[in-house]
Amino acid sequence: MKRLVIFAAYEKSGIVYDYVLSYLEYLRQISDAIVFVADNEPNPAELSKLAPFVNHIECSHHGEYDFGSYKRGFNYAKSHYLLDDTDEVLFCNDSCFCTDCLSAVFDKMQSSACDFWSMTGSYEYEEHLQS
Repeated sequence: MKRLVIFAAYEKSGIVYDYVLSYLEYLRQISDAIVFVADNEPNPAELSKLAPFVNHIECSHHGEYDFGSYKRGFNYAKSHYLLDDTDEVLFCNDSCFCTDCLSAVFDKMQSSACDFWSMTGSYEYEEHLQS
């Protein structure tokens, strides 16, 4: 199973916090590539922290929030043929905290017959998957 992660981030100062690095480390364990897209100007001193975890970094203020970052990451993956042999694409963002290894949940969902899934849902307004 080949997985690609498109990770959206935003921090006005460009700081990459430890919880983001921890989340990326857990994602790296269950994925083959991570594309990191931030909706802020780069902070060169901080970007080096990402190197052990991500395959590609884009940082520029685009003002389109997480979904704009997902769009840019997906377009990068498509234009660089990363989607050609990918089985799953994960869309993740830095507004979540990951506190443990993700292997068990992905192993469980691999045997599930579904086209998409989310780790959380909501009934606000109407039932929907959380982004």
